[in-house]
Amino acid sequence: MPSKKAKKRFLVVAAHTGSFLNGPLPVARLLREMGHDVSVCLQTGQSAYDSWKSSGKVWQELKWFDVAGKSGAWPQLKSTFDAVLLAMSPVIGANSEIGALMMAHEDGVPAFGVSDFPGSLRNPGWRDYVRHLTTLFSPMPEPNFPGKCVVSGWGALEKWRNKDVGAMAYATRLKLGIGHEPVLYVFFSPERESPLALEHLAILIREVDIDGITIVVNRHGREKSTPVDGNARRFRVALCLLGENNRVFDNSPEYSEFLSLDERSILPQFRPDEFLEYQEALTLARGNGVALTMFGTDGLLAPYLASSGILSVCWLDPVYGGAVLKREKQVERLDLPILWQPTNDLDLLTCIDSGLRGRSDAREKQIELLEQQYPFPKSSAPQIIVDEILRQLG
Repeated sequence: MPSKKAKKRFLVVAAHTGSFLNGPLPVARLLREMGHDVSVCLQTGQSAYDSWKSSGKVWQELKWFDVAGKSGAWPQLKSTFDAVLLAMSPVIGANSEIGALMMAHEDGVPAFGVSDFPGSLRNPGWRDYVRHLTTLFSPMPEPNFPGKCVVSGWGALEKWRNKDVGAMAYATRLKLGIGHEPVLYVFFSPERESPLALEHLAILIREVDIDGITIVVNRHGREKSTPVDGNARRFRVALCLLGENNRVFDNSPEYSEFLSLDERSILPQFRPDEFLEYQEALTLARGNGVALTMFGTDGLLAPYLASSGILSVCWLDPVYGGAVLKREKQVERLDLPILWQPTNDLDLLTCIDSGLRGRSDAREKQIELLEQQYPFPKSSAPQIIVDEILRQLG
C-alpha cells in the first residue's frame, strides 16, 4: 500500500464500451487496489454509459468506482486530480475524452491515453489532439505518434491468463448440448451490414462440404439501446435461412426479454437453454472451430489465443464488413498480417473450411504461425501501464 503522501488522484474518462473495458478500466482497478483515488466519468449518450445503466454483469465491478455521466467540463481539474486516463474511444464528434484532454493540457495535468486498438490515432475525432497526450499506451507500436508511446499489449488478454481453455471449451459444449462437431462462432457489429452479412453467410455456408456444423451467433447488444432501423427483421430472416441446414444458436441474451411477437426477440428454435458468456463462446473456436468477426477487438484478440487452439477470421468484404472497420476505426485491415482477413467469398470459404476441419494441414500451419508472431504476453498490460504512470508522476 502506498503511503498517504504517495497517494494519487485519477480521473478516468470513457465513451465507448469496449475501449473502456479493455483499456483504462483494469488500470483503474489496479490503481484502486494500490490505494489511489479513482473517479470514472462516462459520457452520456454513448455506449459505455448506456451499457453501465443497463447493469450488465460485466459492469458490476463499477460499484467500486465513482461513476458520473457527464459530457461537459470538469472545473478546477488541476486542484482535483493528479492525472487523467483516457479510453481513446472511436467516437467521431463531441467526445468527453477529448474535452478532458484539452482541459488537462491547459491546466498542466498529465493525460495518459490507453488505447485498445492500433487505429486510435487515425480516428478523425482524435487526429488533431493526440499530440497533447503525455504518454500513449498502445497494444502495438505507433510509429506515427509524435510523442512518447509505450507498447503495453492488450488489457483484454488478462482475462485469459492462467485459464484452462480446453476445459472451458469442453464445459461450453456441454452447456449447449453439442459434441465434437465443428462450430462457427459469429459475432457482428451493430451496423446495417450485419444481418445482410449473416444472410450472405447462410448462402455461402452451403458450399462448405462439412457435415454437422453448429453455428453460434451473437448479435451486438448495442442494437438494443440504439437499434438500426430494419435490422431486427433482417436478422430474423437471416437466422431462419441459416437454420435450414444447420444447428443454430442465437446467443444474444440482450434480446431474451422481448416478447416472441417482437421482431427483436430470439426465436424459440434458436434459443439456447443457457446463454454463453463472451469468453465461453470464443472457446468454441478451439480445435475444430472458427471465430468469425467483422470488427475490431475480436479479430485483434484471438491471434494471441492460438496457443490454446482458438482460430479467428476477420471478414473484410467491402460490402458486408470491411466498410464497418474503415468507417469507425479508419483502417482498411487490421495490423496483424498473419491473421486471416478475407475480402471476398472464395477466400472466406477457404478460411472457414480450413478452420473447421480440425487437424488439417492449413489449420495447423496457421496456428503455428500465429503462435510465433503473436505469443501471449508474459507481463500484464495494466501492470505495465500503472508502473509507467506512477514512475512519471513521481
